[in-house]
Amino acid sequence: MSSFWSLVQNDHLLGDKSNRKPAYLWISALLLLLFFTWYTVVLLFGTAIAPLNLLKITPLLIFVFAGVSIKLSIKEWRKQTISWWLMLPFPRYYLLCAKALSALLICFKILLLCYAITLATGLESYWLSPELFNIHHSLGSYFYEVSMNYFGYLILSPLIISITITLVMLFKSRLKFYVLLIIMLASPLLSLVFSDHNIISKNPNLSFKLSFQLPEYISSDYLSSYLPITLLVSLLVSAMLLFVSSLILEKKIQI
Repeated sequence: MSSFWSLVQNDHLLGDKSNRKPAYLWISALLLLLFFTWYTVVLLFGTAIAPLNLLKITPLLIFVFAGVSIKLSIKEWRKQTISWWLMLPFPRYYLLCAKALSALLICFKILLLCYAITLATGLESYWLSPELFNIHHSLGSYFYEVSMNYFGYLILSPLIISITITLVMLFKSRLKFYVLLIIMLASPLLSLVFSDHNIISKNPNLSFKLSFQLPEYISSDYLSSYLPITLLVSLLVSAMLLFVSSLILEKKIQI
């Protein structure tokens, strides 16, 4: 088990540049300063933005999680260490689980940072423009809605990471054709999951639209209603996809 965690730590250190390059921390701090300066000016002199509206950009986390997973997954090919990596005395499933867990740790850091920023903007809005809050959207309900939103993305992150790893393994194997096939088959499912009346709406009735659209954010009503099934599906499908990826890595991979 200690050897497995060594794999996880190694992938995590290679994937998280903030641990090795202080410039990333300085750039991140500068971007945060610019963001809060802009938001303060908007609150004081512009058209005030309701704090919950800032959650509408959180679906971009899906692409951030996928990007982190892709970067870790293709690292062995990019650094030309794929032969050495496959010769490690571990089952292929362990190797992929280590990468998935490393990506999950990095995504968890990103979620914590975004969560803290979102809470800070809510406090700033409450201080500078308290009229943005009312009896239906108090500061306490805002904190609860924000917490449930980010908890929802934390639950979905293993699924996003495992899907990305599977697509990378397929693309790097002799089964590239199936990448397009999976994307085509996944489109109706994504349309169902991210439909108007599933995540966005307070009424969680299913909508069978074929047009894909991102949710505004994961509402507390949706998550409280579907938390057990969402968590179960995310974990089970993630484990199954990593197992399929390990079979591809074992039989069909191109070195």
